[in-house]
Amino acid sequence: MANDQIGNRDQYPLSYTGRAGQNAKVGLAQVRFTGSTGLVATVVGLPGVTATRQGTGTYDLVFPKSKGVHILPYLSCPTGTSAEVNVSNVGGPSGTAKIQITRMQSFGDPASMAARPFNPPTGTNLDLQFVFNPTAAY
Repeated sequence: MANDQIGNRDQYPLSYTGRAGQNAKVGLAQVRFTGSTGLVATVVGLPGVTATRQGTGTYDLVFPKSKGVHILPYLSCPTGTSAEVNVSNVGGPSGTAKIQITRMQSFGDPASMAARPFNPPTGTNLDLQFVFNPTAAY
């Protein structure tokens, strides 16, 4: 049912608010890591999504091209591990983005705490929710 307070109208197959909802599609992909050096084991879910390790905690992401794309990341680490994920340089028309995985670390002095690149260990999953819009820019 439409919510008249925000001017939303039902759209098939997705109900989404504003111009970003015109012919929008949502897809989920999961990047699974293996080893102690952050190697990508596999990417499952959305067809056409690949991730390639470029260096410690840095990955190139390729996905289906679209005029407008939002990528919402969620990192799930094994017990006792905490890290943050950032998606940047998202290029819908080129179908590329960068992923950086970091962890707060200090080297001896607690005042030296900083976000440093981090290789996700085996058992880490990176869930990526894509919102594609082929017709209208965000």
